Amino acid sequence: MMDGRLRRAPAVAALAIAAFVLVPGTPPRVFAQGALNAETPGPVNVLIKSQYRRLTFAQQIQRIAVGDTDILSAEVISSRELLLLGRETGRTTLIVWFANGTSSEYRFSVERDLSLLQRALKSVDPSIEVESAPDRDALVLGE
Repeated sequence: MMDGRLRRAPAVAALAIAAFVLVPGTPPRVFAQGALNAETPGPVNVLIKSQYRRLTFAQQIQRIAVGDTDILSAEVISSRELLLLGRETGRTTLIVWFANGTSSEYRFSVERDLSLLQRALKSVDPSIEVESAPDRDALVLGE
């Protein structure tokens, strides 16, 4: 007797492929997202491709450098704030030097907006999870 999950696998795969094929043709979705807190940099900050985020600091910014500007762009918009744009999927770093002589490094992962695909898969089976692969342009499905 086949497990219910195995019987659903072809339907789930077809739905995932159909949803994924439809997503690139749609305009970027805008989600309400707050500013990242630069005082406590986490291991990897996630941005959605084609979306802007603000990065605020308690100290004055002197200069910045982005490892791969094809993946992430950063623009100084005030003495204590950067505007970031996720340009392409991938990982890169941002280094910020401050007026007091210190610096901080932040890692970023720019990922696709998977919210439409996640909702479609959840309607098939609430236990299905989807995420971007951390090391390549691929999706990972799991339960």
